[in-house]
Amino acid sequence: MSIARHAPGVTLLGVCSMFSQGIPAVRAVRTARELGGQECLEGAVWPEAFNPVIRKLRYLGGAQRDSESEALVTRIKVKARASRGEDIVGPGNASKYFTVLLDGVACSYERLRDGNRQIYAFHYPGDFCDLHQRVLPATGNEVVVAALTDCSIGVIDHRDLEQLIVQHPSVGLALWRATMLEASIFRKRLLNIGRQPALQRVAHLLCEQLARREAVGINNSTIPLTQVDLADAVGLSIVHINRTVQELRRLGILSAKGRAIEVVDRAELATLASFDGQYLNMPQVLSHWQLSIETRPGATKRMLNVSPMAANITSTKVGDNAALDGRDTRIFVLSSPGVQTPTAGAETAAGAVE
Repeated sequence: MSIARHAPGVTLLGVCSMFSQGIPAVRAVRTARELGGQECLEGAVWPEAFNPVIRKLRYLGGAQRDSESEALVTRIKVKARASRGEDIVGPGNASKYFTVLLDGVACSYERLRDGNRQIYAFHYPGDFCDLHQRVLPATGNEVVVAALTDCSIGVIDHRDLEQLIVQHPSVGLALWRATMLEASIFRKRLLNIGRQPALQRVAHLLCEQLARREAVGINNSTIPLTQVDLADAVGLSIVHINRTVQELRRLGILSAKGRAIEVVDRAELATLASFDGQYLNMPQVLSHWQLSIETRPGATKRMLNVSPMAANITSTKVGDNAALDGRDTRIFVLSSPGVQTPTAGAETAAGAVE
C-alpha cells in the first residue's frame, strides 16, 4: 500500500468551515495561515482549533508525522458551538459521525429513573467523546455526552476515520490506546467509589483531572468542574460533596477563595488520595502493542476482538461465506511480542475492511 506524502508547508485541502450552519466542509484550496493556523513540529500548518486533537493523538503515539496530522484535520468538520448544559450526543445516537471535543469540557453520563445523573467520564480538548457508539448497539445505549462549559465540537465521518486508519495505522493505534485509557479510568473509578471514603474519593478524582489535563498541555490548577459535577461522578449527595470540599479547603489543599475548585497543594492532595497516575500512562503501559495493516487477496472478513484484561487476541468470524468475492481485504493486525500474529488462513484475530 502506498501512502501519499505531503510536502511540509502551508497548503491544506478541504479545510473545514467554522460557520454555525451545519457541518459543511469547504472544498477549496486555502492556506492554514489564512484561517489563523500556526506552525507545528515539522513546519506544517493547520488551523489552531485542531491543535488539541493533534496533541492528544501524539501523546497517545499517533499522528507523529505532519502528513498524518494534516490527513486527519482535513477530514474533521466543525459544528456550531455547544452551550453549557446542552447535549452534544444524545442517547442511542445513530449518527454517522464520531464527535471530537476541540474546546471546553464535556462529560458522558446516564440519567437514572429517579432523575439523578451518573457521570462516567469527563472529556477535555482533543478527546473523541463517542468511540463506543460505533461498536455498541443503539438500542439500550442511554449514554449521553453533554457540555459542562461552552464547547467547540468537531465531527468526522465513520468511514473517513476508518480509511484514515488504513492509510496511517498509528492513528488507529492511538485511538485504541484512547479506549484503553477510558477502560483504565473506569476500573479505577469503580474501585474508588466502592471502597474509598468520600475524602479520598474526591481527592483522587481531582488528581486524575489535573493529570489528564496536563497530558494534553493544559497546565492550570483550577479544575473547571462544579460541586454538582463532582457529586455525580463519585456517587455522593451534593450536601456530602460540599462538606468534603470544605474539608479540603480547611486542610489547605483547595483554595478558600471564591467558588472555583483550585488546587493549591497538589503534593498533599496526591498523598491524601494515594494517587499513582501510572494507570493513565497508556503510551508506556501499551508501548509493546503495534497495529499494522495487511492486504490479503480474497481474505475472509474478521473483526478485531482484543481483551483489555489479557495480552491475547481472539477471533470472531463474520459468517462462513464472508469472502469478498476475490477482492483484496485490508486486515488490521494488533500484535505484541510473545503473542502469535495472524498468518494467511489462520484462525486468529484481525479486523477487516473492504
